[in-house]
Amino acid sequence: MSTSLILHCGAQELSQGDLRLIEAPESTATWFPVKHSTVLDAVDGTLDRAGFVITKSRLSVSKEGLRFFGVLDLQSHIGGTETLAIGIRNSNDKSFPIGFCCGTRTFVCDNLAFSAEIVISKKHTRFGEDRL
Repeated sequence: MSTSLILHCGAQELSQGDLRLIEAPESTATWFPVKHSTVLDAVDGTLDRAGFVITKSRLSVSKEGLRFFGVLDLQSHIGGTETLAIGIRNSNDKSFPIGFCCGTRTFVCDNLAFSAEIVISKKHTRFGEDRL
């Protein structure tokens, strides 16, 4: 397994359909929250356009749906049995920026641990959603 999603601080696993039901709060003058399913759709679309296939996904939310954590295993052999994996996180309570991590191993936890070979984050600014 390439991904690890650890839920021990109150997060609950859910389906992609249930994730779509969670709305983002209203924007402020300087903070522009992004709906969790929009973040996931951006990752899915980018992976699809690049020719990657998702073989397994695990999604979760915590803090009454304000924090999102997910992991995706990809069908991409890099040699031997190694495959690529993606970690995703998003918060709509101003606790952390939109985050992506990728590599042969990812670790995403609802205690905010987030690691892989490559880690990228984007603030919830006016153009944050466009930069996904």
